[in-house]
Amino acid sequence: MEGPLETRTPTESRAASPRDHQAAIRARLNQLRETHGQSELARRAGVPLTTIHRLLRKGKIPGEMLAMLTQSLGLNPAWMLSGEGPPRLADVPAAGAQMAGDLLALIDSMQAVSRMRLGALTGKPHQKLLRELLDSMQAYEILRDKLNGHSKPVLGKLVDEFEECLTRQNYARAAAIRAAAEQVSRLCDDEEIAIRFDSLRADMDYMQSKLDSSMEFQRRSFARHVLRGVFRDAAACDHAVMLVLLLKDCGRLREALRIGRAALALASDHGQDWPEYHDLRLFVGHVEVELGYLHEGFAKISEAYPMVRKPNNSGMTILMRSQMLSGMMALRDAAEFGTPNSGRSRVLLRHANLAEDLPLLDLMYKRSVGADVRTQLPPTEFEAGRARILMQALRRKGSSPYDDFIEHVNKNSLPLPSKFVRDFIGASTSAQVAWLCGQREECAKHVQEGWLLLQSPPPEITLTLDWTALFFRTALRLQQQRSTPLLAEACKRAREFFDSHVRKGYLFMVGFAPGA
Repeated sequence: MEGPLETRTPTESRAASPRDHQAAIRARLNQLRETHGQSELARRAGVPLTTIHRLLRKGKIPGEMLAMLTQSLGLNPAWMLSGEGPPRLADVPAAGAQMAGDLLALIDSMQAVSRMRLGALTGKPHQKLLRELLDSMQAYEILRDKLNGHSKPVLGKLVDEFEECLTRQNYARAAAIRAAAEQVSRLCDDEEIAIRFDSLRADMDYMQSKLDSSMEFQRRSFARHVLRGVFRDAAACDHAVMLVLLLKDCGRLREALRIGRAALALASDHGQDWPEYHDLRLFVGHVEVELGYLHEGFAKISEAYPMVRKPNNSGMTILMRSQMLSGMMALRDAAEFGTPNSGRSRVLLRHANLAEDLPLLDLMYKRSVGADVRTQLPPTEFEAGRARILMQALRRKGSSPYDDFIEHVNKNSLPLPSKFVRDFIGASTSAQVAWLCGQREECAKHVQEGWLLLQSPPPEITLTLDWTALFFRTALRLQQQRSTPLLAEACKRAREFFDSHVRKGYLFMVGFAPGA
């Protein structure tokens, strides 16, 4: 008499190890024993009763036995092997049943290969074995193609639903659909769907601040385009833009530049009319400016900006920042440039914090910090709190706000994935506040922290110019009042840094070296 069999979810059936996988299959065999009895299972599997009795308790369960049970009892192979879907094949929709049947045949083909003893396959005695191996592998390839044909429309529909959930920001349902699509994707070799699915997974992880995971999916999507040797459509440029942005956000500026330049070369034949191609040029130029290639980067930004997709607040902010770094646009003029948005406010406040001009800082704070999330920063954000404390230090009224800033750094550090970058920014900004508060010992401590970090940076990480300039300016200020071997070494490097970058055109640094 047949009774109900348990259907497990993908999460419950996902085995963490071969031992766990065997245990899960054994649990399903015990379910079958409850409905069919041990004797019937032994008969259907073609094994002695003692074998069934033993395997229900321990031991490795042979694939051939599972195949015979699945066929003779009309079971769903997906349920038998992984616990997914309905237990009986009759309950699986027609398309799924065909896929399940093909999967079972694929397992048989793989079992046939695994049973062969592959020693030294030479001479006539082994020709038959070689033919059997070739036949089995050909059968495997044919069945793999059939499975791909069945799974492609299923995966395509799942990816469509996944994208729709992300668009609606329904992340709970998106996670469930993503898990299902990941299972089906193992049986599908369609390259276009794979690229799209990887890109959507990257988007979801980025939205949830999982930058490392997002970057890896974006790498895979980009790599599939690269293997073609050319970018065939605008989507390839879009994927490259996302990867460049992710790498930049993670502090991997040199890698972002290499990939961005390669992507521009791959898109150059067909991409001149794509807005996404000009987006890519804009962001590559942005990375070049941050890495010290001011003229090359600014040329790309200036040429690409009129061609990018509208509206593009990122493009406007990138153009504004490059002009401020080059000294072409004063901070007060930048405040009147473009359409207000939160990214622009963040950049303006960051430059105001660097300038240390109290009236200008007060103006930027009033404009950039507030309750309008579209155009302003919340008061708790790092740059907002930093500006508020810097204004207290510049007014020199009341008690020193240095301790308040250290608490602010600990509570509201920048949301960056690189610990090195977070630590360096913390040391640089703390040294700045300590100097303005007149706390020289604390300033020296933070300068030493920052200098030690600069001695052994992670090879893939690059600091942006303004954070480095802030640190070196404070070190040079401190040297005017004290002299130590460590400080002398840091200040020698600081003067080289400022001289080199002013010559390159980064005129915002003019006057940063005291006494220069």
